[in-house]
Parts: sequence; structure tokens; C-alpha cells
Amino acid sequence: MGERLLSMQDILSGKDRIVQVFIPALEGKVSIRALGLAEIAKAQGQAVESIKITADAPLEKGSVPGNAKLDFTMKGLIIAEAESQLMLAQMGLSCNGANWRLEDVKAIRPASAIKQIADEVLKVSGVDSEVAAQLQPFRELARRATTDESDRDGIQAD
Repeated sequence: MGERLLSMQDILSGKDRIVQVFIPALEGKVSIRALGLAEIAKAQGQAVESIKITADAPLEKGSVPGNAKLDFTMKGLIIAEAESQLMLAQMGLSCNGANWRLEDVKAIRPASAIKQIADEVLKVSGVDSEVAAQLQPFRELARRATTDESDRDGIQAD
């Protein structure tokens, strides 16, 4: 089968892509839409917004000096990650005429369904592996925070 040249209309039609995905926590399927890069950036920015990098000397773009310190609270990181998942689920579920509000998404039970929906939205949007890989270190810190309250060098925990 030959490859065809896509028109602008062909490319932009992907913005309306809606799929049904199975959510194990809900024991059923939901309709979600693919998100654009700006929407994903807005939601995923929540996960790292509360982290500040400081150093005794000015930081140059792309460099991290040996004296750099991460300044954040575990509580802030966990809340930021939850807000990111809520936003992804809210934006992804808002399709087929449904206009989900954050309050609606917060009411979903069990709570694990929200994370599953957010993960599916990223997959449908085609950025799950890239974004997840970039954010994995921060998510791992948040997970460890719930089980390990000890201070680490350069990291200030609640």
C-alpha cells in the first residue's frame, strides 16, 4: 500500500479524534478525545510547577551545577500530580457534546479511575511515552514521599 500525501484538512481532522477505552476501575468503557500539545502542556505543567531549582551561582540554560538544590514539598508535589490527572481526565472526557467540569471529575469513584482515564487520554493523544518518561522521576518522588518521610540531601520534604 502506497503512502499518500496528507492535506492540511487530513492532518487537522485528527483534533476531533474520539475513541472508546476500557477503564478497569469503572468496569466499562468511556469516550475520550485526543488532546493537542497546548492542552497537554497545561495539564502536565501542574506536575512540575511546584518544584524549584536553586543554586548559589546563576543557572545557565541546560546546565545543573553541583550545588543545585530541589526545593519542594512532597504534599505540593502529590497535589500537583493529582491536579494534572484531573485536568487531563476533564479535557479528555469533554467530547461528544459532554462538557465535563473539574467538579464532575473529582466526583468519580473509585479515585483510581481518574488516573486510568488520564493515562488513556495521554495514550490517545500520542504523547504518553515521551511525557511519562520526562515526568517519571517527579512521580517517583511523589510515590516515595508517601512511604519515606526522611530528608534527602538537597530535598526538603514536609
